[in-house]
Parts: sequence; structure tokens; C-alpha cells
Amino acid sequence: MDEPSQTRTSTWSPPPPGRFKMNTDGGCRRPNKGPITKGPSGYGGILRDHRGKWVRGFRGFIGVSDSLTAEIHGIYNGLLLLDQLGFRRSILESDSAAAIRWIEQNDCSIYYGKSAIIQACWSIIMECKRLISKNQIVLNFCPRAANKCADKLANIAIEKKELFVRLKKLPEEMKDIVEREYSMVKLYSSYTPY
Repeated sequence: MDEPSQTRTSTWSPPPPGRFKMNTDGGCRRPNKGPITKGPSGYGGILRDHRGKWVRGFRGFIGVSDSLTAEIHGIYNGLLLLDQLGFRRSILESDSAAAIRWIEQNDCSIYYGKSAIIQACWSIIMECKRLISKNQIVLNFCPRAANKCADKLANIAIEKKELFVRLKKLPEEMKDIVEREYSMVKLYSSYTPY
């Protein structure tokens, strides 16, 4: 499989002017470091404009699962929110190269039945493909360091165990991290070379 598209930065970077960027993440808290790969799992997403300002967010808990399934659920819910808001030609970033590869794969039907995770997520992966095509979404990989806000939302989802929460206002526990990233965007965008 080809490597997914990639944004090479260690901090969140804004989309081009007039566009929006959705960052999503999924996580799993395994009970120990042993062979068990499942645990309480959740996902989250944050939508921002080209100035780094909060637009919307979401988080969800999927019960006992694995991190790849949680990542795929995060991407799906991010794409769904972009579709519902009518935000075409937006960018969606995830720090899961595996989830992006499964979604971007041209003919992933050859893997159906070979992976229990892919089989369980098959309809979600197909819906992700449809939403990406319909809304001309650019799907990018980003490093974990550039995905801190979405990671925080996924962790809050696991802690609170709420099935799905759509966020119109920036949650109090997110203000510091969003403000820190927003100030970095302002700092770099106001810089003008000689």
C-alpha cells in the first residue's frame, strides 16, 4: 500500500484561507502491556478555520474495542460533521497511518475477511470513501504532536463514557490547548520576512 498523504509538522497548522481543517483521533486504554489489545475506547474531533479558531467538535465512546477501530470511528464522524455542515474541500487529518491507508485503498475488498477489524468496520470504511468523494475532502496523516486537541477529546470520551457528544462550544477542559495552538498560528502568520 502507498503511504498516506502527510503533513510534516510538530504542531497544528491551519488550512489555506477560506477552508476548514478537521483533526480526528481515536484511542484505547488497554488494561496492561500484555497481549490484550482491547480496552475502553473512544474518539474525538475538532474543526477549526484557517485562523485556528474553534468551529465545532465531537467526542464518542465505543466501549471495549481497539485503537484502529476507534481511529476509523473518529475519521467517520469527522467526515459526517463536515458533510452535515456543507464544508466541501476541507482537510481531515488523523495520526493513524493505518486507518488512512484502509480508507484510501482503492480496492480494499481484497482484504475483507482477512482482518477482523476491517470486517467489523467495513460499512464505516465504505461510508468514509463516499463522504470523501462527495465532499472532495483531502485526507492527510499528521504526527501525534500536531493532533493534541483531537487526542484530548478522545481521552475525555473514554473518561466520561458518553456515547456521542456534539460540541458547539469549546469545552472548558480544552481551552488551554486550543489557545496555545491558536497563539502559535497567530505568531507564525504575523511573521513577515524582509
